[in-house]
Amino acid sequence: MTVYGNRDRMRGIVFSLIFLSWGFVSVTRILLGHFSGFWDAFGASWLLFSPLALNVVLGKVIVDAEGIHAWRPLGRRTYRWCEISDITVEEKVSRGHGAHRIKVHRHGCRPRWLPAPYVDIRASQEWYQQFLVQAEEIKAQWRAARVEE
Repeated sequence: MTVYGNRDRMRGIVFSLIFLSWGFVSVTRILLGHFSGFWDAFGASWLLFSPLALNVVLGKVIVDAEGIHAWRPLGRRTYRWCEISDITVEEKVSRGHGAHRIKVHRHGCRPRWLPAPYVDIRASQEWYQQFLVQAEEIKAQWRAARVEE
């Protein structure tokens, strides 16, 4: 069994906790009647977005003899080796930001992105190479499982 997590997990957790704290302080100020305008409203809005950010940061993938188990706090999925038709590394870009991620293609289903491992498109060559090694390890286990069937 191999577990893959996100490289910048700790930084993401720290920033999410900072924004959650800011949100709780802002909501407390609002409830106590000390609403100061934009900054309190903006801080309170972080209470809505921090769980989504933590969902991305805390994502992990477990690869074992059964298949790939994608885990996030807000959802879990299992992709059995026999269901998978292909595993590819693709670049997912949105509004100038993005990452190289692993995509699992299944027979008769739409492809899904794995929550981990991934690497930012602006990451160093060393990090990108480590990501490619991890992707190849996952592909090798999939190929080995296909041969056994």
